Amino acid sequence: MTSGGDSGAGGSGPEAYLAGRFREQLTYFSTRATSSKQWHEATQIALIVVTAAVPVTQLVPVDPLLLRIAAAVLGGAAVVIQGVRSTMQYHENWLASRGMEQFLQQERSLYLNRVGDYAPLTPDEAFKRFVEAVEAALKSEHGLFQAQHKQAVAKPSAKSG
Repeated sequence: MTSGGDSGAGGSGPEAYLAGRFREQLTYFSTRATSSKQWHEATQIALIVVTAAVPVTQLVPVDPLLLRIAAAVLGGAAVVIQGVRSTMQYHENWLASRGMEQFLQQERSLYLNRVGDYAPLTPDEAFKRFVEAVEAALKSEHGLFQAQHKQAVAKPSAKSG
């Protein structure tokens, strides 16, 4: 999902667009990728630690009831952590956001250096092509977000029926 701001989208030329909407979107995807990566790694490590601790509880010389309680709590925590990971899709969001960030950086580089598809174009044509490419990618990403959201919302109701 893209951030809600629209500053620079209808601005007065390339500088306004690059400093406004483009920078806003690049920052959004960079921040989202970093956050998703951190959550992915933290929940993965937590899951490893919790699941590894379950068999270790069986070696601790304490009351068997306490061992069973500890194993049950750790097992329950592992299920909750994995459920959160599946629901929040940290890994998938990290990869998608980093991919979009890299696309935006590459497209900007091609545009500013007038290479690739931008080489034969006039400055006005190149700017139009750049905005169209960026906005098409943002629209596509937003469409994927909406499709995933609809799918996630539909899953619980499909199970209950």
